[in-house]
Amino acid sequence: MNMNLNKWNRKYNHRQRKKMCVGEYQELVFIVTANGVSGLSVEQRDKFMDEIIDSAIEANCALSVATFGEDFWCYVMAEKKRASVTEAQRSAI
Repeated sequence: MNMNLNKWNRKYNHRQRKKMCVGEYQELVFIVTANGVSGLSVEQRDKFMDEIIDSAIEANCALSVATFGEDFWCYVMAEKKRASVTEAQRSAI
């Protein structure tokens, strides 16, 4: 018996799609990265992150999860639950 267990190929009802955030309930995010910023001091990195988050991400009604190691990166997501970042927000950020 060959069973296809890939959840993305199955058909789900409305309740299941909502619970799994698939189909019309997808929450689309995008990634922001900055390369070549590894030579900054801790204070400079903190200031850089705060500036990006305050002036770009939160100013456009979005939320982020960010980290700063060798390079800066963050996931940007919509502020509201069960929503995606709009193209206008993405362009502004």
